[in-house]
Amino acid sequence: MEGRLSQTLLRMQHRKPLIVLIAVILSAGLFAAGAFTAIARGWGSPLVRVTVHNESEGEVRSLVLDISSCGKRDSLTLPSLGARRTHTFQFPVCGEGGYQLVAIGSDGKSLKSEAYVESGYSVDEYISTAGFRSSTQAFRI
Repeated sequence: MEGRLSQTLLRMQHRKPLIVLIAVILSAGLFAAGAFTAIARGWGSPLVRVTVHNESEGEVRSLVLDISSCGKRDSLTLPSLGARRTHTFQFPVCGEGGYQLVAIGSDGKSLKSEAYVESGYSVDEYISTAGFRSSTQAFRI
């Protein structure tokens, strides 16, 4: 009985480096797959993406996106956005921030939307005759 036990233990000692090698290769492969997925999907990106969809029949005469992050303020503008058209703004934030979007229609009517955002967020703002409708995704999936 003791002879069998010692033979079994001896065989296990010879297999141990192979098992460790397989575990290391598998772990490295899974890590690489996760890193590739994160990069491909933009996870961890300092950028925020705001896409404005003009669902109304009229032209938006002016779009102003006021951004605040890291104690700083900035503005992005678009002179006009035609009916049924889309425009995407991208801007960096330091972890978190906020924005206010102001759209002025061809009739002079002003619409506002405000949102809190974090790095990697993607926001869709829909302009209609009823006002703004927002949809936020924490990360692009």
